[in-house]
Amino acid sequence: MKNLRTSKLIFKYGGGANVYTPKGCPVQASIISGEFDDRGQEDIDRTENYENITVIDTYGGHSSTLKFNCHGYAWHGSNYAIDNQDEYYEIGYEERYWQDFDDASYTEVPTYPGYPGKVSYGGSDHSAVIALNPGGYVISKWGTGPLVVHAPDNCPYPSGDLQYYKLNPKIVEGSTDVLCDYDERTFRTDITHMPQALTWTHETDYLTLVVKNPPDPSYLYTVKVSGIGAGWVNLNITTLSGFYRNLRKEFPVNKKQRLINQKVDGTSYYYGMGICPGEHSLSVTPVGGDAPITWIVPSGIQSGVGSDDTTLDFFLYPFSPSSFTITAKSVNSCGTDSRSFYLTKDWCGYGMTLYPNPASDNVTVTMIENIPLVKYSDTTITGVAMTDAKADGPTTYTIRIYNSQGTLLSAWTRIGKDFNIPLINMRDGTYIIEVNDGKNSYRKQLIVKHN
Repeated sequence: MKNLRTSKLIFKYGGGANVYTPKGCPVQASIISGEFDDRGQEDIDRTENYENITVIDTYGGHSSTLKFNCHGYAWHGSNYAIDNQDEYYEIGYEERYWQDFDDASYTEVPTYPGYPGKVSYGGSDHSAVIALNPGGYVISKWGTGPLVVHAPDNCPYPSGDLQYYKLNPKIVEGSTDVLCDYDERTFRTDITHMPQALTWTHETDYLTLVVKNPPDPSYLYTVKVSGIGAGWVNLNITTLSGFYRNLRKEFPVNKKQRLINQKVDGTSYYYGMGICPGEHSLSVTPVGGDAPITWIVPSGIQSGVGSDDTTLDFFLYPFSPSSFTITAKSVNSCGTDSRSFYLTKDWCGYGMTLYPNPASDNVTVTMIENIPLVKYSDTTITGVAMTDAKADGPTTYTIRIYNSQGTLLSAWTRIGKDFNIPLINMRDGTYIIEVNDGKNSYRKQLIVKHN
């Protein structure tokens, strides 16, 4: 490969300009404003000594032109359209196309690559593109003369040091890691200065194009998740000089699985929900994602996964804890979600009931067992007003109210089968009501929620 030259004779009739390699490296160029008086004669003068060649008309219906040189055609103009007058340049420092400091736009290949490709004539200061037809031929501009289709060695330039090049595109941004539903992913090609050559596509069942305002430039492409599966983004690069390359990025597409619709025995769950001793079932509904569901059950609760992992069956014994938490959890490549069931044990047929629960204005405590109660004097009740109790028999009940941290808030005694607790002075929150008959202690959770 030849070294980068520090100077080069070029025409400067129209002023200087910069063009860019496909990857955005600036290249010295000039815009030529003049033209031959007799372009047809120039064609004859340049080509009369060569056989088996074809002269190509350029802009204006002629072949010879001062508008561009061999490097301007081979490395720049041929990637656009030869009849596009805006793309006519005299180009120097053509080595920038393959000798960029970081990542060259073109890479050298060891042997004749066939169509398409670029050719540098080594120390002869000449460039060509490989022709589609006939095979083995190239197209090059002969000085100020015409564009000519010819065999590589059938031209005015020494062909002993031919070097062959191919466009070297990459997708340089855009991971192949899993793409999750809360993310977008932008893909970027390093071909930044050939917008007409780039066509992006994507998998459409699981991915959606993100349209931005202002739109992404042609070398960027952004997608987001619309489903779960195997995603891909494709970049097709097709230049007018015949180069074609398909670049593809494949990656898994997933969603964080969310758990909703918590139910206890088929009924919608609420915090502190009371359940009786016996068999019970918890369930959740997974939305999105593909993660298995695991259940975290405290010791002392006999349990087993139901017909599928969205359901947990368990048995609550009379001696089980008065309150406990069971958690459903899902984990996949996009994250973790969990839903907890905080449940309290009801005595259901003996002990006591609270109604309503949750409550806002007052709650009624009803003792289920029909035991005679004994008249007993009240102690002072702190912060909670009480109604008079009905004396049905001799049994004395001690009532205590605790907050959710287990701190005793108030205590008193009552006789009677049921009694009412006004809640006007109690804040919204979760409380434990404990009733003791001297032999057994019954606990239930009360939720206070004022309207």
